[in-house]
Amino acid sequence: MGKVTYMWKEFFGAVLFYHAILFRFGEDFKFIQYGCVLCLLLCVIVSGDFFKPMNKKTSFLVSLFALAVLYTGVRGEYLYGRYSWHTGFLSSALLATQVVSVFGYIERIVYRKIQIKFLKYILCILGFYLLITDFYILYNIGNIVDDSSRIFVIGSKFIVSYYHLLFVALYGVVYSPHLLLTILQLIYCILISKIIYCSTGILGALAFVGFVSFKPFLKRILYNHFIFWLSICVCALFALLMESFRESDWFQNFLLALGESPSMSGRTLIYAQIYDSLLDSPWFGYGNGNGTTLSIYITDIGDAQNGILADVLDWGILGTMLLFYLAAQIIKSANFRERGFNLLCFLYLYVIMGMVEITLGVKFIAVLCLFFVAANVPHNANHLKYYHLKSKR
Repeated sequence: MGKVTYMWKEFFGAVLFYHAILFRFGEDFKFIQYGCVLCLLLCVIVSGDFFKPMNKKTSFLVSLFALAVLYTGVRGEYLYGRYSWHTGFLSSALLATQVVSVFGYIERIVYRKIQIKFLKYILCILGFYLLITDFYILYNIGNIVDDSSRIFVIGSKFIVSYYHLLFVALYGVVYSPHLLLTILQLIYCILISKIIYCSTGILGALAFVGFVSFKPFLKRILYNHFIFWLSICVCALFALLMESFRESDWFQNFLLALGESPSMSGRTLIYAQIYDSLLDSPWFGYGNGNGTTLSIYITDIGDAQNGILADVLDWGILGTMLLFYLAAQIIKSANFRERGFNLLCFLYLYVIMGMVEITLGVKFIAVLCLFFVAANVPHNANHLKYYHLKSKR
C-alpha cells in the first residue's frame, strides 16, 4: 500500500513539474502554470530535499541566474515603469520563482534516484496533450492556413512542432529505440509541421535526423561545452550577419524552398530596428517579458525573432550569460552519458532554431532541466528496483 501511495506522489510531482514549466493549453495557461509553480516549490521545501543539493555548483548558478532576473526586473521597473510597453516586476519575480522551483524539484528527483520514472511520467503527460492536439489538427486539416497567431490546443504552430520533437527526444531517452523508429517518428513530426505551415519545425526535424543518424561521431562533439558556446555565438551573430546572407543567391534559393519571403517574414526589419534599444541597456536589459513588448512597440511587427536578442533585451548580457554558463556546466558535468544524448540534441536544436525564433527562454530552461535528469541516470538504471526511502515511512 505504501509503495502505491509513493508512486502516486511521484506522478503528482511530475504533473506539477510539467504544468509548472512545459504546460501550454489555450491562451490563459499562465494562471495554471504559476499556481503549479507555487505548489511545486511548497512540495520541495516541505520534503526537505531543497536544502540538500546534489550539485552545489549547479545550484549556485541557478540561484545567481534567479537573482539576476530579479535585479533586471527591479531595475526595469525603476527606469522604464512609466512607459506603456513596460511589463512590471511581477513577471521577473514569477520567472525567478519558476526557475528555482523546477531546478529544486529535479534535484529532488536525482537525490531520490527516480529519474527514469520521472521521465516516463513526463513523456506520458506530453503524449496525452499531443494526442488531443493532433486529433484537433487532423480533424480541421481543411481549415488550416498559414497563421502564426492561431492556437492549436497546446499553443501556436511553433509550440506544436517543438513539442512533437521533444516527445521524440524523451522517447529516445526513456526507451532507447532503434534508429529506424526514431526516424519514422521524425517523419511524422515533419508531416505535422507541414500541415500547420511551420518551416522551423521541418528544419528542426531534419536537423534531428542528422543528429541521431551520426550519433557515434557527434556524441563527443556535442558533449563538448566549448562547442555549445560556439553554437551560442553563431546564434548571436546570425542576426548581425543576416543582411549579408540575405543578398546571396544560395540563401535566397534556400528561403524559396522553405516558402519564406526574402526578408524572412520581416526578421531583417526587426533586427535593424531593435539594435538601438539593445544598446541602451545592454548589461541588465529591461526586465523579463519586456523584450517582446518593446520589440512589438518599436517595430509594430513582432518579437525579436532571435533567441539571444530576446534574452539580452529581457535579462541583459549578464543574465543571458549566466543562463548559458549554467547550461554549459550541466553539459560538461554530464560526462558523455549515453542516456541524455537525445535531449542534448534537442538543446542544440533550440539553439539552432533560436537564430530565427524565440526558443532560448523558458522552453530552453525546461529542456535543460530534463537533460539534467537524464544525464544523472545511473548506468545500471534498467536494473534498479523500485526506490523507496524507508526513513520517509
